[in-house]
Amino acid sequence: MGLFDKLRAPFSKASSPASSTTTATEKPERITVYDKFGQQLTISRDEWRAKVLPGRIKEVWNNPDELYDTIVMAMNDGFFTEVLEASERLLAIDGNSERAHTVRGIVLMKTGDLDGAEDAFQQFIRQNGPTGSLLTNLAKVYSQRGQKERSEAVLWEGLNLDPNQENGLMWWGTIHGERNGKTGFIDAVRKVAAISGSWRPQLWLARNCLENKQLNTAKIYYEHVLAHAVDVPGVLMMISGDLGKNGFVAEVLKVALPVYQAEKHGLPVGVNILQAYLETKNYPDGEQFLHKMFAMNRPDWKQNLMYYAAEFDKLRIGASRDRKEVEPPVSMGVYTFDCPIWRYGLEDPQWLIPAKDKSGKGLVFIALANTTKTDLVNPAVQQEEDLGRLTRSIPLYLLESFYFWSALDPKFALPVVMGKGPVVSGAEWPAEHVCQFAKGVVAEIAVAGSLRKEGDELAIHLAIWDCPEIKVVRDFDYRTTPQLLGSTILQIEDDLLAHFGSQNTIPTPPFYTRPSKDSAERYLGALGQSLALTLGQNNLFPKDQLWGERNIFDWSLALALEMNGSQAARILFLCNLGKGKGCGSAVFNEYRKQALTLLEDEKSEDSEFYRLSPLLFKLFDMREEFEQRKHELMQGADQPYREWLEDLSKPATG
Repeated sequence: MGLFDKLRAPFSKASSPASSTTTATEKPERITVYDKFGQQLTISRDEWRAKVLPGRIKEVWNNPDELYDTIVMAMNDGFFTEVLEASERLLAIDGNSERAHTVRGIVLMKTGDLDGAEDAFQQFIRQNGPTGSLLTNLAKVYSQRGQKERSEAVLWEGLNLDPNQENGLMWWGTIHGERNGKTGFIDAVRKVAAISGSWRPQLWLARNCLENKQLNTAKIYYEHVLAHAVDVPGVLMMISGDLGKNGFVAEVLKVALPVYQAEKHGLPVGVNILQAYLETKNYPDGEQFLHKMFAMNRPDWKQNLMYYAAEFDKLRIGASRDRKEVEPPVSMGVYTFDCPIWRYGLEDPQWLIPAKDKSGKGLVFIALANTTKTDLVNPAVQQEEDLGRLTRSIPLYLLESFYFWSALDPKFALPVVMGKGPVVSGAEWPAEHVCQFAKGVVAEIAVAGSLRKEGDELAIHLAIWDCPEIKVVRDFDYRTTPQLLGSTILQIEDDLLAHFGSQNTIPTPPFYTRPSKDSAERYLGALGQSLALTLGQNNLFPKDQLWGERNIFDWSLALALEMNGSQAARILFLCNLGKGKGCGSAVFNEYRKQALTLLEDEKSEDSEFYRLSPLLFKLFDMREEFEQRKHELMQGADQPYREWLEDLSKPATG
């Protein structure tokens, strides 16, 4: 089996400390935390111990439930001495006496105070009588003192009171397994299973059946367990994991899926269900289930879920290509853009960017060729990948740069196969094609060229064409590395603007700033991804072959946070969400929280992103918020903005 027995990130925190046996030295050196946007951060264990944990304990000092959770989390991270005082405080304020005494005893035991631990456990027993958990922990004290017979007797007494305590059952089975091997372990578990009210021992008996390919008997045990303990932490995880690991993948979907609830059963069970969908190649249902998992908005789940998103993408795209359908004749055309790509998808906000003066000379940027593959010469449709995307994102960036900084009338020409996607040429476009592209958009000047990967370097060639004269008037050549790509792109921009002159005939919007050399590469990536969504929205690219939509939104969000304060980057994130919705995907809905948080962080109500917020509310069907914001922004609005707001209120057509 694949991943039925492991995750790609740590399991969720345990709900009880009773089974905690790890030490701080076994823990990772850094602890993972998440910011309000779901971005993953790490801090050192020392920083967590010294700064975060004390503050958290102080914050929940008078709340027994939250104090208990904080102590348990610290213990699971290997911190025991640090919660000694907190465990004493819990003992004083907790109405749940058993958990308070249990936690206090475990903390004392882990810090070497066996007498104190025994006193804590015995104090509860004297006042309330024994419980299974308290006796099991008391048995640990005797075991650590070397009193093996007394320890085993107290453990058995605890199991008779509660045969379903995980830690006690495993300890009991291990004791007998060390004496008599696997047979001893199973016999010991059977003895506990005979106790009235038991269900956890049946999980281990079912595992033994599955290992011996006795599925029907195992399912009888599972029916008993699910009837009594379906929502107990770890139960459904063990069932789904054991079925998958022993080759009964389809049974995971039959047994675990009908009772699974993400908020109750957590990520581990969800991963096992996703793995079952993956191994049975049921990507349509798998993607629907995955969407529900993402909708939980758990940043700590994301790394695992993104793996399955990519695997389902592979299955979906592969199935789409394998269909034996009669395809229509290939139709090649040129798709043209005449303004920044992030303006598309914003419901035509003419108030946002002033119209370009068309009196200037026409300039067309043509998608670059990728000459890396020497066996590919003729233009062809290629799957979206980094180099192919760069052939389009460089001209896209130059388009917006010349739109804002030049007196020329710029456009971007993208050859496409209708319904198939962008065309990438393996050789630079010949003169007749360059001039044909320019003629199609009424441009006298064209910029074309190529990029080529050479080891760890990237060679970029750009040629400026005088199209009426059908000749190259200047060449530019650059060599760069992945680390220097951002700087190189900005250098290309400066060189071309210097060649043509940077005077403009329209005022550059004050919100628009170029990316820095550190963010330029990410900015280019976001432009290329936005283009893919635009093509999908306009049926120029097969929507069922759209790759990594969550990666697109993650990338755009990271750009907006990296270029903190950049309205263009925030607008790009918003427009990409809108294009995702336009492609018919529900994935964009998973980013509602991040989009609203970004809006809450907006400092100025005069900012362009704030003024676009009605579109954000419409995107997520937040009708009340839309009407309130529309009413607010209508006050004192100029005519172009008022018209845009009114158009947003109209129902969608088509």
